[in-house]
Amino acid sequence: MELYKKALDIQTRYVGPYHPDVRSANRGIGLLLRDQRRFADADAYFHKALETAEVSLGPRHIRTTDYQILIVTNLMSQDKLDEAEQVARSCVEIRNHPSPPDDDPSRRAQGHYFLGEVLFRKGRYEEALTHYRIAHDLREHMPGRTEELIAYSLSSLGETLTAMGNPREGLPYLERALSYRESRPLSERVPVAVQALARTEFALSRTLWALGRPEQKARALELAYKAQQDYEQYGSRPDSELPQVSKWIATISPSKGKPLPGGPGAATKPAKALKPLDPPPPAAHRPAPPPEP
Repeated sequence: MELYKKALDIQTRYVGPYHPDVRSANRGIGLLLRDQRRFADADAYFHKALETAEVSLGPRHIRTTDYQILIVTNLMSQDKLDEAEQVARSCVEIRNHPSPPDDDPSRRAQGHYFLGEVLFRKGRYEEALTHYRIAHDLREHMPGRTEELIAYSLSSLGETLTAMGNPREGLPYLERALSYRESRPLSERVPVAVQALARTEFALSRTLWALGRPEQKARALELAYKAQQDYEQYGSRPDSELPQVSKWIATISPSKGKPLPGGPGAATKPAKALKPLDPPPPAAHRPAPPPEP
């Protein structure tokens, strides 16, 4: 960390505080601090990067808003949801009407997606759903569409519909998201892809459990165990939901969170002692997503 800071000091002296290299250095240090869970320290560097971009690019330049997204996700990691909503709304407004004009559907979709994430965390599901739908429609129809980004929107749409008490409507979104994520070769499953897979598995497991048929509950338990394993592989990063997954498994599995004999597939019949579906973890406690989507 000290070497990074020294490099930043040298760059600032030689090229000035508003050079793109200084902006990138502030961003890089902020990301490193965020991964170390030093969120307040990361805030300072993300804000420096934003201030530099506002001077060198312009306060309404569409690329300036990239640093707003970093600030939003970092604030979410600290449960500073009111501040995160304010920054996210500013980001959406600028990306819809940037100066100079720049129609970038990918960035517009990302802005709406993260505003949806903040609103979901605040329990404002109807509003979150609106922004998730906008993000999804933009990603489905924009040139150079990518299934990776579409899968994020699909997963969030399904998760939100289930949280609103509509698991049947949410199911096809989550099934499509999981189908894509499982189709990726193992060699492409970098940490962020593992986290995305685990989140979709966990969301789908709760949706299937809510639907209530024995075969759906059996698959729900299998998916919950897979999510648990994938989060363990992902490690103790800020956006891991491993504690929530393990707690949820313990409420529905007679083994209290331990794999059943013969693996998850052995749970073909729900035990009589199984409890009704617990609601999704409180929105305010869902970890912040990584800034990529």
